[in-house]
Amino acid sequence: MQTLQDIGSALKQVRLKQKLTQRDIQERTGMSQQHYQRAEAGNDIRLSSLLKILDGLGLTLMLVPDRDVMDVAAIIAPETAKRFSLLDTMKDLED
Repeated sequence: MQTLQDIGSALKQVRLKQKLTQRDIQERTGMSQQHYQRAEAGNDIRLSSLLKILDGLGLTLMLVPDRDVMDVAAIIAPETAKRFSLLDTMKDLED
């Protein structure tokens, strides 16, 4: 993830996959629904707020060196990693 928008989109995707509403997140985290909406919208929020949201979604923040992102992605989500790897290969061939 490179941008706040990417993080917001990922939070929304996980929330929807877990069939949770924004109100559910409010109850799990104790933060206002409006504050959570700001995070999903890709607004700049405090790190402490992000950590509360991640905890409420059952997620853990992990810092991965750029060089290892594809390896970690292959372990966590093999199909996604294959798709990105193929896209990168196609892009390299075009260049």
